Amino acid sequence: MSKSEKSSKRVLFVLENYYPHVGGVEVLFKALAEGLAADGYGVTVITTRYKGFKARETVSGVNIIRIKTLFDSRILSSFFMIPKALQLAGKSDIIHTTTYNASLSAYISSRITGKPCVITVHEVLGKRWHSVGGFSFLQALLLNFIENNIVRLNFDRLIGVSDATRNDILRTRGKRDKNRVGRVYNFLEEEHFNPKKHESASDALRKKFGLEKKYIVFSYGRPGNTKGHKYLVRAFPKIKEKIPNAILFFVMPKRPPAGFKMMLEEIEKAGITDDVIIVPEAPWSELPGYIGMSDVVVIPSLTEGFGFTVAESCLMQKKVVASNAGSIPEVIFGKYLLSEPANSESIADCVICMKDNNYDTLPKKVFSKRDMIDNYEKIYNDIFKERSLKKREA
Repeated sequence: MSKSEKSSKRVLFVLENYYPHVGGVEVLFKALAEGLAADGYGVTVITTRYKGFKARETVSGVNIIRIKTLFDSRILSSFFMIPKALQLAGKSDIIHTTTYNASLSAYISSRITGKPCVITVHEVLGKRWHSVGGFSFLQALLLNFIENNIVRLNFDRLIGVSDATRNDILRTRGKRDKNRVGRVYNFLEEEHFNPKKHESASDALRKKFGLEKKYIVFSYGRPGNTKGHKYLVRAFPKIKEKIPNAILFFVMPKRPPAGFKMMLEEIEKAGITDDVIIVPEAPWSELPGYIGMSDVVVIPSLTEGFGFTVAESCLMQKKVVASNAGSIPEVIFGKYLLSEPANSESIADCVICMKDNNYDTLPKKVFSKRDMIDNYEKIYNDIFKERSLKKREA
């Protein structure tokens, strides 16, 4: 499709959160929306308005409309977006949304206006809601029910962010829908995770925390049940026994509070309080410095739709121990070992092997922004062609 043809096409994103709200999904969609705008598409984003955010603005060619939600509720956000989504859907050529909360308003707008709708699916837990921990049976049942019903909706395309996620979508919907279910990898800011740029910052952090002579076992990410950090904590006494100068270092936010409290309790229960450092907040700009100061990065996730933390650590050329779960085998490269999910003994054994320089290797994998944008443009174009063909046949 030429740039002049693209300029006649309008893409409407319906998203729970968008810039300046910060998060991995927000970074992904900001890059996609701005990339489409730069390629000539007309791009509008409907999203949630939080305190201090403008109701409307244009950023890098993207028109952003923020809708105030009662009590800033995530659950209510989709319902509050429906009127504006309906209004703008009629003027758009395609609607793009993502799991979970914004998908309802996007889908309703698509069905009423007849405009095609694409959903990016970041993860499908399915029955794993019952096994990841932290949820009652009824909570897991409800979450599984909601997820199943979203993934089973009649979207024109459902796009998983990895082959593992695509396969989970197909298991939920049935393989008869394989032509409607695709895969587009997320992108990584490769230059941001260039280890040469952060050598001095990593050295400074080691000195700041007095860890020059320590073997740093590092992990990062939110303290959620699916992240499996408690299994790393339980593995650490065995690691410490074999590597006496080991220290366990987390960059981990205090949200959600229940998850952070659980981590503190696990650390105390393991008797390793004096051997653990937790930095509760680290700006994204400083994250590579923390990764770079480590001797080994451990990502003990129970499930991963894409695995940003794994791929980022590999870009930083660190030794990585990660669980053999979800998409992790797809994105891991460099010097690595895969541990069994939810298995502290396996994690400890892998870290000890890493210290002895016993590991597997894979060549570098590239997840580029340009590839991601081009792949979504191809999906849009395929839908336009299908719709055009159906009109001619009718």
